[in-house]
Amino acid sequence: MKTFANFHPFTIFSYFMTTIVLTMITYNPVILVISFVSSIIYSLYLNKPKIFFMNISFYLITFVLIVLANPLFSHNGKTILFFLNDNAITLEAIIYGVSIATLFIAIMYWFSVFNQVMDSDKTLFLFQGIIPTLGLIISMGLKFIPNFIKKRREIKNTQKTLGLYSKGGIFNRLENSIKVFLALLTWAIDSSLDTSLSMKARGYGIGKRSNYSLYRFKRQDLIVMLINLVTIVLFIYMYVAGNLDFYYYPTISNLKFDIYLIVFLSLLSIYMLLPVLYEIKEKIKWHYLKSKI
Repeated sequence: MKTFANFHPFTIFSYFMTTIVLTMITYNPVILVISFVSSIIYSLYLNKPKIFFMNISFYLITFVLIVLANPLFSHNGKTILFFLNDNAITLEAIIYGVSIATLFIAIMYWFSVFNQVMDSDKTLFLFQGIIPTLGLIISMGLKFIPNFIKKRREIKNTQKTLGLYSKGGIFNRLENSIKVFLALLTWAIDSSLDTSLSMKARGYGIGKRSNYSLYRFKRQDLIVMLINLVTIVLFIYMYVAGNLDFYYYPTISNLKFDIYLIVFLSLLSIYMLLPVLYEIKEKIKWHYLKSKI
């Protein structure tokens, strides 16, 4: 159930871009955790548990690699834990690596759910009046990536049934992966040619284009846009006032909690869970109306 996808494309785009920018603009650990948890909850809501946990290994590996890489390249910080090849490994560098990894994974999850809610038709509609060519490219790109991943999974599963992955050696797996990649590359080129021929047959680029829209800006869109605006204004105020400041070097600073920050963080949590809360509200409403039949 994706009732949030029924909003106007501009509303959906504004919400996700606001959420992503607010996540990226500060390294405050509380905001990072709020964004991280909210993105995971939304992803879990949109996807079946099996699909969610199939992808979680990639995110975990990425998280660990970022956490381990940062202290190897950054030796700032006063709390030295040990030395590795005469380079100091500091607590501050590790904690900073955790914050970067949390930020990176949160952004990846937000873009993942954005790609599910904001389909290619909405993207094309959003940009067609301003930069139609770029809008078409973005739309095709957003559609191509999930199709590419899905096709890779299909090819790999087919090869497994043929016994391609029966031997477990590293070189054998690498060779099999190359075969899958080549098959996938052939499919991608063939698919691109089909798309090109289809666009040419439909007269793309010939004469002036006509536009037709199924989307209407409704009252619910206005409400979400106002919530967007209020959230941005509150964030800017808290940021300028220094209430969101947090430092990792040379020592890890303390979190400054006051009543204003607690209220803001509570509102931010609700804001980042807004699509899920709306989905749940619509689900309850649907079951209630169904029970009245």
